[in-house]
Amino acid sequence: MTSDTKPKARGTAHKRPLDPEERFQRRVTLGFIALTLIIIAVVVIGVGYGYWDQHLKPIASVDGAGISQDQWSDRARLESFRLDRKDRRVTQAITSGELTAEQGATLRSDITTAQGQVPQHAIESLIDLTFQGQLAKAAGLTVSDGDVDAAVAADASVPERRDVSLITVTPRDDTAAARQAALVAANDAAAALAAGTPFGDVAKQYSTAPSAAQGGAYGSIAADDTTLDNDALVGAIFAAGEGETTPLLTGTDGSYSIARVDSVTPATPDPTFEEDLRKAMSPDAYRSNIRMEAVAAALKSSIVTNAVAGDKPQVHLAEIWLSGDPSSADSDTGKVRARHILYSPDDDPAKARSGSTGQSGGIPPTDPSWTVAQAEAGLAFQELDGITDVDARRAAFEAMARAHSDDTGSGANGGDLGYFAQGDMVTEFADALFDHTDTLKPGDIVGPVKTDFGYHVIMFEDYQPPLADRLKALTDALAKPDADFAAIARSMSDGAEAPSGGDLGWRTHEQLPADASADILALAPGAISTPVELGDGYHVYQLIDQTDRPLDPAQVADVSATAFSDWYDPQKSAAEDDGKITRDDSIFNTDTSTGG
Repeated sequence: MTSDTKPKARGTAHKRPLDPEERFQRRVTLGFIALTLIIIAVVVIGVGYGYWDQHLKPIASVDGAGISQDQWSDRARLESFRLDRKDRRVTQAITSGELTAEQGATLRSDITTAQGQVPQHAIESLIDLTFQGQLAKAAGLTVSDGDVDAAVAADASVPERRDVSLITVTPRDDTAAARQAALVAANDAAAALAAGTPFGDVAKQYSTAPSAAQGGAYGSIAADDTTLDNDALVGAIFAAGEGETTPLLTGTDGSYSIARVDSVTPATPDPTFEEDLRKAMSPDAYRSNIRMEAVAAALKSSIVTNAVAGDKPQVHLAEIWLSGDPSSADSDTGKVRARHILYSPDDDPAKARSGSTGQSGGIPPTDPSWTVAQAEAGLAFQELDGITDVDARRAAFEAMARAHSDDTGSGANGGDLGYFAQGDMVTEFADALFDHTDTLKPGDIVGPVKTDFGYHVIMFEDYQPPLADRLKALTDALAKPDADFAAIARSMSDGAEAPSGGDLGWRTHEQLPADASADILALAPGAISTPVELGDGYHVYQLIDQTDRPLDPAQVADVSATAFSDWYDPQKSAAEDDGKITRDDSIFNTDTSTGG
């Protein structure tokens, strides 16, 4: 008979059941271990998140490429490092006499401003460098390790400096006559240089800059200096050889400049660069930034080279410009041009004004000095009004203004106030002219006119009707069958080129005013545009000719200064509008003084 019960294996241990206390201790131990592991995990996650938040969290994105806090911090350190080095170089240049104290103060002011903007500028720099790197890749542009080495060597050097002389002609005011006179003088200066007249002699004769007395000697500049405030001129200076002159270039302030490179001080290695850099940032972070800059530089060089090389579509233009504010037509009463000689009580316009308005310390209207000023003005009026020849009267007026006017600003210019609107002057002065524009003739003497400043003897020079009236007169003149655009420009245009019939010369399509380019390019040779309203008035263009032709030297300088921004800025704006470039603006709510 077989049993179903299997025998127990020998040696098999019997587990003793845990008593309740042992089970409790075991659970407590396991719970403590689990809690410890959870705490460790939370700490690790917290530390990891904190590190990510402080170092790796993207603070900007460029078409999917994130820019981290660490990249921003490194870029800010690099920019601060460069600004500190530049500040030291400025100090050394002032000490050595390469820079004047005034030039040094301008540069230091710019450096101080830049230092305060390092955090914001650093993130924008990284956005630009990243986006430009993407554009360069799309264009097939790359840089080698050798290119990066060369960029490092250039950055580690004291930059090249050039001693320059300048001829700068600046309009004495914003009137059409002043603009035109400045351009005529600048062209005469360029012609004199072309004829072989020594640069220093031409500078003394034509330049309006303080350096004219020294034959135009300006001093030393580097390529990144801001003292000249004219990118095209600086670019032309560093493109010229020693002893060469730049073409005549127009500044954004309406001035005209020609520069000569007197001498060149080549770049030299900076012996403290590596030591200073080690204190500022890691070598790997530095080289990473330099590589991005090298790629961006290659892209810019490619764009600028293409913009200035070969034949370019160009138009030969003439222009009539009526200056003014089209938006103020309702209040526009025209403009008067006049000169004046001011006779103030005790020769003090400020105290006369204070006394007239009842302020303490002023000269009260009952003071005898007012009677003296009135008598002086009356005698001047009689003397000037008695001169029958207008040219002789004007010459006498200018001499008297320089010698006696208590308005020393206009007095130095023969009393010339330029063109002004009725609301630009005190009521008594303005009404004496604007109320009689229908009877006054150029050269007429008006006065004496009493204002809070004293007694004015005034010479009426010209009346310019309201902008709307001038525009109608212009369109009527151009509509005549025998209209001569150049002749009308000479008589009516406020542009600097009016004396030459409004001839602007050749312009590339990129050099045309953005808001007028479509109208201009739609013209056939010889045709005239309708008036184009721009912010500074109305412009009428005549297309003289159009063809593909190489850029002249002045165009090369102008186009080189703006070609990259003209190409790049619209692309960056489009990327921002499409959401491809984003920024975390909250980062600037924290302390970013160290760029971290």
